[in-house]
Amino acid sequence: MNEQTAALTRATISAYQAAELEIVRVAARSITLYIEDQVNVHQLNDITRIEQKIFRLFVSPIKLLKNGDAWIYAPDHVVFDMSEDFPDEYKGKSMDQIFDIQKKMGASHFEEMAAAVMNCREGVGWYIWLPDKGREIAAWTPVKVGTYIWSIGLSVPLPEILEHTGAGKQIRAIKFTMSVATIAAVIFMLAWGYGAWIKERVEQELRQREKDIQKATERYKSIIHTVIDSFWLTDLNGNLLDVNDACCRMSGYSETELLSMNIVDLDHSMNQDEVAARIEQIKDLGYSRFESKHLRKNGTLYDVEVIAQYLVDKNDKLFIISRDITERKQMEQALKESEARFKALHNASFGGIAIHDKGVILECNQGLSEMTGYSIDQLIGMDGLLLIAETSRAMVMDNILSGYEKAYEAIGLRKNGEEYPIRVEARIIPYKGKNIRIVEFRDITEQKKAEQKNEALQEQLFQAQKMEAIGNLAGGVAHDFNNMLSIILGNIEILQEDIAPDSPLLLRIHEVKKAAERSADLTRQLLAFARKQTIAPKILNPNSTIEGMLKMLKRLIGEDIDLLWSPNELLWSVSMDPSQIDQILANLCVNARDAIKGVGKVTIETDNICLDNDYCKAHRGFLPGEFVLICVSDNGSGIDKETMEKLFDPFFTTKKKGHGTGLGLATVYGIVKQNNGFINVYSEAGQGTTFRIYIPRQENCQAEGPEISMENLPKGSETILLVEDETAILHMTQTMLERMGYTVLPANRPEEAIRICSHYNEKIHLLITDVVMPSMNGRELVQTILKFIPDIKCLYMSGYTSNVIAHRGILDQGLNFINKPFSKQALSAQLRAILDEKGE
Repeated sequence: MNEQTAALTRATISAYQAAELEIVRVAARSITLYIEDQVNVHQLNDITRIEQKIFRLFVSPIKLLKNGDAWIYAPDHVVFDMSEDFPDEYKGKSMDQIFDIQKKMGASHFEEMAAAVMNCREGVGWYIWLPDKGREIAAWTPVKVGTYIWSIGLSVPLPEILEHTGAGKQIRAIKFTMSVATIAAVIFMLAWGYGAWIKERVEQELRQREKDIQKATERYKSIIHTVIDSFWLTDLNGNLLDVNDACCRMSGYSETELLSMNIVDLDHSMNQDEVAARIEQIKDLGYSRFESKHLRKNGTLYDVEVIAQYLVDKNDKLFIISRDITERKQMEQALKESEARFKALHNASFGGIAIHDKGVILECNQGLSEMTGYSIDQLIGMDGLLLIAETSRAMVMDNILSGYEKAYEAIGLRKNGEEYPIRVEARIIPYKGKNIRIVEFRDITEQKKAEQKNEALQEQLFQAQKMEAIGNLAGGVAHDFNNMLSIILGNIEILQEDIAPDSPLLLRIHEVKKAAERSADLTRQLLAFARKQTIAPKILNPNSTIEGMLKMLKRLIGEDIDLLWSPNELLWSVSMDPSQIDQILANLCVNARDAIKGVGKVTIETDNICLDNDYCKAHRGFLPGEFVLICVSDNGSGIDKETMEKLFDPFFTTKKKGHGTGLGLATVYGIVKQNNGFINVYSEAGQGTTFRIYIPRQENCQAEGPEISMENLPKGSETILLVEDETAILHMTQTMLERMGYTVLPANRPEEAIRICSHYNEKIHLLITDVVMPSMNGRELVQTILKFIPDIKCLYMSGYTSNVIAHRGILDQGLNFINKPFSKQALSAQLRAILDEKGE
């Protein structure tokens, strides 16, 4: 009888253990999937909370019968039990500590299960936990996720199992029958019959347990076959043992075809050796999760995520779930491309961009790195206020705190300590669950320079306009003043002719003439200084022109500065307008005056210079040939190297605002180049400056000789049409011409001159006309008269041409011009030169 009782008990225990083991396996797989999908195990901060959630969702629901337990062993091998009868003083204890306590209370057979659980092995067994509960039948399995390991288990007291299955009643009946020893004969018969009955009942119980296990297995297979993910069961060689319907749909193979295949037939990313290595890895770790590419029957590839778990039983297997992640991969790729586009646009921005939270930089672009001098790694996590100069930090912080979103200017600070102007504009945007600020920084250094340059140009334009206005005023005054001087000088010459040579009045008249001539010189110099003098190059000796300018230059530089004049008395001649020499000297002397602080000295020298090729090769900027040198030196503050490089740039000036246009030396340079010369400057800071101007010698020509005497004036008999709107000048010039023997047709208006031409029957040889007249200028009058008299010759006269017959102040080629006021000798000489000239 004892043997039968034991067999029944063993069968019951075995059936329950098999059921328990299948249940905990399913729970383990569910826990694994949940953790991988829902929890980032590498960032768990509260493992206890996760354990409690896992127990509540997956472990507590699988407790069996009334007094059964379900438990979890935590990753650090501290037992965590949620059963109602688990003593509070046990919670938080290690398995060894609990086992020691339980041994004192009568626990036994604990070591085998504890060792299996702590070593992550699956198994079944029994133990005595609390003596009053008797033996407890248990099954357990590990759950591995990365480096985290749990073991989950079920246990049920044996008496409750026997009571639940009905085996307890049978065992009690056996015990009762064995106690009736007095009925010996009956015992034998009944024992034989009852033994057969017991055997039948045990066999029935075993068959029922097998049916229960089969139903449970079928139920779990049904669940696996209906899930949307692909399920494989393989041996340790990679041969497929079982698959679900999703696996067939996903791969395109039938179940029969798949059960004849190996993992390597489906996984396109691994060969046989790699598959074997992966299986070994899963065996070692108990679990693995990775991505791969699988091959469909039609030859197409698709992305999958594989979860594989090692199942430990008498036939070791791999439980594998693969999920089609093609759509997720496509979304990830689209996201990567979107991020790449954003990053490209982010870095392609012409400014620096930063995302910050209360000043701490969370993200930034390459532009900000290049602008500030910090690397992107250095910028991330940096306090953004460190990129702002101290003078602007309070303002920027106020704008951050107030959420200011309009553009404003501040001063930035580079890594090297350099401060620079920036334009800042920010927006508040949602970012990772909170509102932060995205800021654009623009380096506006060039913009500020452009603004300053524009302001300087505006100032230069204002100065140029002011000088233009002064020039126009000077030109207008000079025109009227020259007209009056023409009347004075012309009438003086007429008086000189009418007064007897021995008359005492002749000396006084000569003094008046000299004063008028000096006034004419002043007018010419005024026009030269205001750049309004018409340029008419002629052969001259520069010494004479410079000497006539000395008095004005002395007044220009002031009484505290000495003006020294050191000419070469045998100076060569040049072809140049004397007004340009005046202009050169005026500009250089003004600059010299400004360079001298207090008392000083300015020296003007002239000399003849011959430069050969060897000399010019050794001295950059020099040209070979014969030149007249005009040298202006001072002992002022000198010029530094940086200023020297810009010395002749238009509008460049070192003078204070409103004290210079920056055109003086540019004008000197232009005049020298216009006359085919060159200029050399030598200066050292604190040692003064020397300007050397080289003008080509005029060869085979002589400078203007002495004036022709009144007695030897060349005369003529030709007819001249004289047009002048100033009546006094008209009469005075008419008198001069008539005394020279010419027939004069006077006209004080252009319209009258045209009428004379149309009605005069004799030949008119020459037209002398003023340039500036109210109704028609001189050039327009000449063009009109040429229609009546195509071969008439012309002579323009004016104190100020206003560019009517000159372009940029240079007399048009082929035109004849005489400056007012003019002398009778100059007029006579020019008339004969024009009238005696043979036509082409």
